[in-house]
Amino acid sequence: MSSLQKEPKIYGAVESQSYITFTGFCKRIYDTTQQSVDVFIDDVKIDTIQANQKIADIENKYEVFDTNGFCFTYELPKEYIGQKHKLEFKTQDGEQLLHSPTHTLDKFSPLYNQAMFIESLKEPLKYNAIDNGYTKNALSFIAIEENLSDEDFIEFVLEMCKKHKELSLSIVYFNEHQKNQANKVLSQVKNKSFFNPSSVEELIKNSEIYLYNVVEEFRFTLNEEYYNKVKNIQAIKENLFTIELTRKAKKKKDMAEMVVDTVTPILFETSVVSQMFKEDERYNEFVFMNSLGRVDEEKIKDMYCPNSIGFLATKENLADEEFMGYIKELMVRFPDVEFKGFCFDTQEMKLTKELFYQKTKVYLVDSIFELLNKIEIFIYTPLQIKIKNYILNNNNEIIPLIFHYKHNFENNQYLAISKVIINNYSILSFSKEDLDNSNGLQPLLVHNKFLIKIDKKLVLGKESNLYNFILFDLIQHLLIHKNYKAYLLGFYKKLFTLINSLQGRV
Repeated sequence: MSSLQKEPKIYGAVESQSYITFTGFCKRIYDTTQQSVDVFIDDVKIDTIQANQKIADIENKYEVFDTNGFCFTYELPKEYIGQKHKLEFKTQDGEQLLHSPTHTLDKFSPLYNQAMFIESLKEPLKYNAIDNGYTKNALSFIAIEENLSDEDFIEFVLEMCKKHKELSLSIVYFNEHQKNQANKVLSQVKNKSFFNPSSVEELIKNSEIYLYNVVEEFRFTLNEEYYNKVKNIQAIKENLFTIELTRKAKKKKDMAEMVVDTVTPILFETSVVSQMFKEDERYNEFVFMNSLGRVDEEKIKDMYCPNSIGFLATKENLADEEFMGYIKELMVRFPDVEFKGFCFDTQEMKLTKELFYQKTKVYLVDSIFELLNKIEIFIYTPLQIKIKNYILNNNNEIIPLIFHYKHNFENNQYLAISKVIINNYSILSFSKEDLDNSNGLQPLLVHNKFLIKIDKKLVLGKESNLYNFILFDLIQHLLIHKNYKAYLLGFYKKLFTLINSLQGRV
């Protein structure tokens, strides 16, 4: 007697934070065949999608179903956004996925603005606070329940308003409960306003300072994901002063952690945030980094000082034995070159003078312009990428060179950049012949074709030779051969513009 074997069941689920973009999975158990999902609006099928994507959040949440590579993303068509409809996701067998049917939001729903706001987090935003608008002296934060129930967070906000009378609060809320609760805990603050944004752009327009509460208890709560995403939106980091209120800061009561590499078009010195951090030991560093947001093309494009090498003499760099050892070795190899250390406070100046015994000139700086007119070569570490970018984008004479840590070099940290060069050689003015004759990836990074013309003895056979060449011999060529400096500067400008465009940022 024979029996028909029943086909394994298809499992699936769908979910959404925004009611506009939906993610999920669909998979037949013990089967590797990709499944289709039918999408219905008000009982009418409007689409069929394939569950063939990799989505880490879904895979982690539903790993028991072995969902790796069986996920899907679905964006609600524009004509249905802002209207209430029944929305269904079904398997090819006609079975509803878990959490289906669901519904879309109409514009009158109390969840609508929050959904649109969350949706805006994944869209690229080109924004300039000076051109597009911001609210001077306004400190904004999101009135989610975790913030409002954090006594130390509320105490910090109240203390800032008490100390700085010109400060106003722009409180973001998404439902009436949040608004009422914020009004209650901040009742003593008179200068406050509430707004319910449907996009990140509205948050920027209503702010000058964005206060981000680092709350460990957010983990696994509904608010955690989108709250953390807001802080990392590029347009916010590039336009607003961001203050991170850490556990350490709340414990001290009287200070906060501010993102030191803040670069905004808003002038730091004329902002209320400069008064908030006037006594902070990093004040000059804040002013310096903010100066990177200002460009005077005619003033700075040809600014430089020949035969001089500069570096940041910050506490972090001064404590870095490998970096300091490199600077000292450069001083030995190039005794006729002026070395200049740039500090942000008097303690750094004192440490620098003690470390180098007057072998380097030391400057206290609070502007990028004070650095540019004193150097020809700038040695930077990975922490100073923004300074490197500013120099390459706005100056035609100063060449920034990154300090390569030995362990990073030996672990092939060059590989990613090498691949960019190989895959885009024509854009970077290399020929196919150059690639064929390059003896591997690495010589391309130091431009063997050009250098061989000025150094007939150049040999780049071993990695160790290449490492020494990049750290020492390359600088000698740059100081002696001005045509090589112009060549290398042009190459770097092309290379980093290319890398930025490949990363989606021009």
